[in-house]
Amino acid sequence: MWVLEYLRLLNVEQKQPSLPFLKKLMKRHRLVFPFENVSKLLIDQYEKKPNHYS
Repeated sequence: MWVLEYLRLLNVEQKQPSLPFLKKLMKRHRLVFPFENVSKLLIDQYEKKPNHYS
């Protein structure tokens, strides 16, 4: 699941949704990917799965 991979890249453990958790995710995202978008992390994954869009 891409969410778990994303959390791993941010070095954040999965938790229940909350405003403090969202703030933590946003902060970690800015530190880890200052000029990137999450979708770019998945490009290779989708390119390796030709049936993903079918």
